[in-house]
Amino acid sequence: VVSGGRFFLDFWNVERSFDNHVTYRWDVPRAKGMITKVDSGPFEDAVEKLRIYADSPKVFMISKYDSLLSILAGKYSGTEFFELRSMIVTDEEYRRVRTQLASSDILFVDNDIDRDFDAEMDRMVLWNMLPGLFYEHRYQRILKLKVLRQLYRDVVAENYNLIDKGLLVSVYRRKSSR
Repeated sequence: VVSGGRFFLDFWNVERSFDNHVTYRWDVPRAKGMITKVDSGPFEDAVEKLRIYADSPKVFMISKYDSLLSILAGKYSGTEFFELRSMIVTDEEYRRVRTQLASSDILFVDNDIDRDFDAEMDRMVLWNMLPGLFYEHRYQRILKLKVLRQLYRDVVAENYNLIDKGLLVSVYRRKSSR
């Protein structure tokens, strides 16, 4: 009874939050009509980049949005994982993914991939000050994003050129490619 009551209270709060926030109706074909509190513009731009530059259904991304963008664009990941952020756990997995990414002529990469995550962790917010779940979740998220940043530094930074800067992700081409 308590969990059922909690579910309906959470559901009601989520529904109510749509009354108090700006909402967006998405026009991306695979999410058409979805109403969210997230502006679809950057995602639509990323899907368009995938459509233009990915000449096959297989795409290589270093992005916290890789699984969502793959679904929205009707593509699939060229790496062995459908979502890099949470799936790379061991050094061996990291090496395999690095090799898989480096095999592609075109890479799609988050624009904010090389930001200062330590500065983000140092910012004091309410959730940082509370012990337990909130801090741990934030800390784990940052560690996972640092893995993506390291992939960018190991694979992209020296070996690829930026060819198209998007709103959410940018497109890189291998330097040895024409």
